[in-house]
Amino acid sequence: MGYRSEAQAFARRIVAGEKYFESLKSRAESGTLAPAVETLLLHYAYGKPVEHVSLSTGHEAELGSMTVEQLASRAADLHQLLMSRHAEDLHRAEEARKMREAEAAARDVQKRQAEQEAQSVFSAVDRKVH
Repeated sequence: MGYRSEAQAFARRIVAGEKYFESLKSRAESGTLAPAVETLLLHYAYGKPVEHVSLSTGHEAELGSMTVEQLASRAADLHQLLMSRHAEDLHRAEEARKMREAEAAARDVQKRQAEQEAQSVFSAVDRKVH
């Protein structure tokens, strides 16, 4: 019997034992089960989740029948569309930035005016007091 088969037999004797099973069950019920062991149990109980995603656009048949030149043209059109939308997004972002700057400048003007008015009132009070 080789080292690997001896190790496998040893591990199986431990896992198959009633004491180990009760310990595993107790840890699972108390919420202290190691995350890796809990993950394996969930995989055994419900199956391992799919690790790849299949994306379908509904245009596969159409694209599959196109020539390389047609595909290149379609790709260029999509690139142009994306660049146009990107430019629009940049323009909207720039307009929003300008609007925020104008609003901040207006608040600063109002604040300076209020401070000047308050200073005038304080000066008038100070002149009357003295």
